[in-house]
Amino acid sequence: MNWEAIGAIAEIMGALAVFLTLVYLTVQIRQNTKALQGTTLNAIAAQTREELKWASEQTDFRLKALDEFESLSEAELWQLHCWLAAALHARENEYFQFKLGLLDRMVWDSRLNIVGSIFDNEWAIRHWEDRLRNIFSDEFTRLIDDVVAAKRIVA
Repeated sequence: MNWEAIGAIAEIMGALAVFLTLVYLTVQIRQNTKALQGTTLNAIAAQTREELKWASEQTDFRLKALDEFESLSEAELWQLHCWLAAALHARENEYFQFKLGLLDRMVWDSRLNIVGSIFDNEWAIRHWEDRLRNIFSDEFTRLIDDVVAAKRIVA
């Protein structure tokens, strides 16, 4: 065997090693992406449980906010503000997880439905426009503005 043949074999083995490394890295990246998606879904589920727990603990207050909004005390209005800000910050986080590819379209659409239901209430729309718009990212603000505009068209 001459040196040219040995060199050719070494080049083939080197190319094969690079190819196998790329295959391995591709598999690792896919597994890591699935793990990140799972972690993201678990975090969203935990956040949703917390929101539902809060809502169930505040049933009387929430019903009063829907039926007798004008009679809410300053403390109750502050609670409502905090709830709305927290709920929208959670949705903003989910939106950016979706943009990063960690949530699929179906999951994000279900989260967007929550945003829509938040703005079924005129108070929430006014509060968004008057007090909350400036504390969110521009991109998320545009998304919420679109939701609010759609609510106004339907109403």
